[in-house]
Amino acid sequence: MNRKNIKIILFLFIIIFLTEYNLSYSQLQQMVSKSYNIKHRHTEDFTPLIQALLSKKGTIRESQEMNIIIVTDYPPNLTQIDSLININDKPLKQVTVTIELYLCSKDNDNTIPPEFEIVRKLTENFYDFNRFEKIDRALITAQENSSTQFIFAGEKYSVFFVLDYVEENSKSVSFRNFRLTEIDRNIRGKIEKVVAETSTKIPDNTPTMLSASKYKNTDKSLVVIVGVIIS
Repeated sequence: MNRKNIKIILFLFIIIFLTEYNLSYSQLQQMVSKSYNIKHRHTEDFTPLIQALLSKKGTIRESQEMNIIIVTDYPPNLTQIDSLININDKPLKQVTVTIELYLCSKDNDNTIPPEFEIVRKLTENFYDFNRFEKIDRALITAQENSSTQFIFAGEKYSVFFVLDYVEENSKSVSFRNFRLTEIDRNIRGKIEKVVAETSTKIPDNTPTMLSASKYKNTDKSLVVIVGVIIS
């Protein structure tokens, strides 16, 4: 084969390569529409996350009634969105939440009964309590990404919280807007006073002191202890 034929073959090879490359690049740049049927969560949980992955020309539409998201963008962006939804569109976790209320104070002559030992350990780094009175204990089942509200302790207290999400790696539960309200009824009607309000994370199967506040006009403190068990 002479040099002229070799040059011709190389030239043809280059033309074929460039033609196929341009075709692939062209296909890559074509925008594609894809619908995502969200099975376990709500479309509004995903729209801000998807928005962050879109190209400048990408668009997103949603039907909250049908729980469907429609995305139009380039294939690489859709691949990232595929991964995002596959990882996060899973059944919501069920969490067993325990809420305990105690009145705690200091009494030099008091011996701590064994049933209050856990409360003592949770408070000892902050307070010098050795007298404990249990007001009530509530055990409820809450669902991830939902709000919960209930009344307990003889309708003297109400609790509201949003169980934001469950962290798989750290095995903890994120609470948002946890609020304990004291309910007082008198001739003027019902008066509600917020005695504890916070947002926090609580480890799985590890009771945590959420708050401690002065109880009315006494030398006692109202202590709130919360525990979670992830199903």
